[in-house]
Amino acid sequence: MRRATPGCCSASRGASPCSHLTRGSLNGRVLAVLLGALMAMPAAAETVRFSSLEWPPCAGAALPQQGGVARAAFAAMGAELIVEFYPWSRAVELVSAPGTGFVAYLPAYASESAVFDFSVSLGQGPLGLVERRAEPIVWETIEVLGRYRIGVVQGHVNTAAFDAAERLDAAVIDSRVLDYLLARDPLLEPVEPGAVRMNARLLGSKVLFAVFRKGAEGDRWRQTLNEGLRRIDAEAMLREYLTRDWSR
Repeated sequence: MRRATPGCCSASRGASPCSHLTRGSLNGRVLAVLLGALMAMPAAAETVRFSSLEWPPCAGAALPQQGGVARAAFAAMGAELIVEFYPWSRAVELVSAPGTGFVAYLPAYASESAVFDFSVSLGQGPLGLVERRAEPIVWETIEVLGRYRIGVVQGHVNTAAFDAAERLDAAVIDSRVLDYLLARDPLLEPVEPGAVRMNARLLGSKVLFAVFRKGAEGDRWRQTLNEGLRRIDAEAMLREYLTRDWSR
């Protein structure tokens, strides 16, 4: 009688599945299992760096949402947004100069530029004039405003309210930003309560954007942000956050 060779890998009819395994095929199966496990693991999210200015409640290092709508849009695309805060002129400079690691800044209003491209809308803000309550500005057309000393932000946004109270006839500001500053900013404590207010007439409702340096990298991240914004309700998120009572 023919005896089967000892071991699990017998050549007899009806042998177990291991009968056709060799060391090479076993190693191949182990490798396939390991690769499958690695592919099932969540990939580390890509990170993208933006610069911004202190412009609460829309943007600010101390605010919980830091990047707010844009952060949510990138998260919807599997990416992580990192925002660093600087005076406005520096925030723009960091994006315009190559090699800084920053691909965009936010938030900003649209303008003509040969250096930057703009995202789709992040939301809208009511832009107007903060004025002295005792000396309100009455105007119907922009031309009339040429008679007055009106300030615009160059560095820190809280100077707009202070300048309107102390040195200028008015300053350009988002009304929601003024509400926040008057309620929360200690630098405005010297301003007498009720001394300044928003002018009765708005300059308009301005759309806010993220601004990207032109080029392949900037374009890739701009398209990523744009697609992410289409996947979330950006207007509702911004409205819910900016209509809070900041006096509490």
